[in-house]
Amino acid sequence: MFYNADSQQNGVWVPDGAATRVVREIPTGRGAHGLYLSRDATRLFVTNQLEGTVSVLDAYNRRHPDHLDDPRRRQP
Repeated sequence: MFYNADSQQNGVWVPDGAATRVVREIPTGRGAHGLYLSRDATRLFVTNQLEGTVSVLDAYNRRHPDHLDDPRRRQP
């Protein structure tokens, strides 16, 4: 399974194995940028640069993500 972060579309693409078409688009957050797999390969973390959040995807069934806020971006 492949994932591709797309900051212009604010989400992640899931292409087929041959990468000839997009099977699914998963909205994550503004400025989706980095993709990081958990050590046990069950979760995929997506950094959303423009909103200061991290989306958490289930790496197997690609469920809609949860969001973690970056505490450094909170306003006092």
